[in-house]
This record gives sequence, structure tokens and C-alpha cells, in this order.
Amino acid sequence: MFVIDPLFLSRTAEEVGGLNENKVELLSTVSAHDLQIEAMARLFQAELDTGGFGGHLYAESLIQVLFIA
Repeated sequence: MFVIDPLFLSRTAEEVGGLNENKVELLSTVSAHDLQIEAMARLFQAELDTGGFGGHLYAESLIQVLFIA
């Protein structure tokens, strides 16, 4: 499960996609299975578990990719 800070989501939408923050919407899906999001979640979890070389920057980049997926 991911908890997403609405402010971070709005900033990412504006920076990455040039979207107006008022036009960003999170859709709730229960029991959805998305292989791409699952792969990103595994990379993120591995980074959290190992404290890998990329550190904070790598984790933040994965979050941004997750937001735009």
C-alpha cells in the first residue's frame, strides 16, 4: 500500500507533465493488478530494504515514475 502526499503529487504533475494541479485525480481501485506498477513497487521496496547506492534520489525518482505510470 502506498500513501501519497497530495502536495507532492500536485508538484510532480506540474513538473513532469505540465498539468494543472486542480486537474489531477487519483482513482481508487480495489484489487487491481498492474504488472508495471508491481515492478516499480518491488524496486522501491528493495531500495528501502537495502538502503542501496542511489539512496534518497533513486527512491524519489521511482516515486515520480510511479505517479506518472
